[in-house]
Amino acid sequence: MALITLARKISKIIYFILLFLVLGRALPRPEIYLDYDIARDICHFLFGSVNADTMYDTFFY
Repeated sequence: MALITLARKISKIIYFILLFLVLGRALPRPEIYLDYDIARDICHFLFGSVNADTMYDTFFY
């Protein structure tokens, strides 16, 4: 019984890793679907200042 439970957990982990890899490759770059002005406002709200590093963090995280 414990072996079946372990196999299910491992298969779920593998499934989600594959799912995230496929979705990560299928989605376009965030600059395409996220407007610069909105990203700047979010960046200013989260970090308090807008510079290259914080804009990169806003776009990709």
